[in-house]
Amino acid sequence: MEIPGWRGAWTMPVLVFGMNSVASFAAMPLSTAPRGDFHARGRNGTMITWMQRANARFLSLRVNPANALLLYSLAPVPFC
Repeated sequence: MEIPGWRGAWTMPVLVFGMNSVASFAAMPLSTAPRGDFHARGRNGTMITWMQRANARFLSLRVNPANALLLYSLAPVPFC
């Protein structure tokens, strides 16, 4: 983006993420690790991991499982 000289409000998130890539790389495991360790109650009262709960939420959006997995994978990116 910098070589062709593309600048604008739409490029700012990409530029900030690129400038802070090492910080994002270090923060990603911190944002994804708890999803397998912490538990929540499922609809039927059983204990499920946050990862299972998030997958169920994304599947409830009526998307196919591949797109639900993509949404699940991209969810921590804004945090980082």
